[in-house]
Amino acid sequence: MAKVLVVDDESEVCSLLKEYLETLGYDVATAYDGEEALEKTRKFRPDCVLLDLRMPIMGGEGALQRINAISPETEVIVVTAVNKIDVAERCLLHGAFAYVAKPIDLDYLESLIQRSLEHMKVVKGQNK
Repeated sequence: MAKVLVVDDESEVCSLLKEYLETLGYDVATAYDGEEALEKTRKFRPDCVLLDLRMPIMGGEGALQRINAISPETEVIVVTAVNKIDVAERCLLHGAFAYVAKPIDLDYLESLIQRSLEHMKVVKGQNK
């Protein structure tokens, strides 16, 4: 069972994504800011992180870089209301697997998660 960490400061978004992904068979944890995301990455060891950008304490861009340092095998998909090309490019340069603007198409998001897991296995050589 693949592990997904949902990181968003909006509890409704976390709850919706957690419920949806659990119905698809994922093991899901949530975090509400960048610092909590780092702690959960260390303890939960997610295969994939769904990461918002605008959050208190530590924003998503800083969290992205630190998640990649802590757990380079973890794939990160940025899921945010920030719909700017330069921000998307920065996130992709810092190791994000994909960048998705809200509102989210859940089927598309699930297909991205599947592709990120395949990428993790094939390109990063992980056997989870």
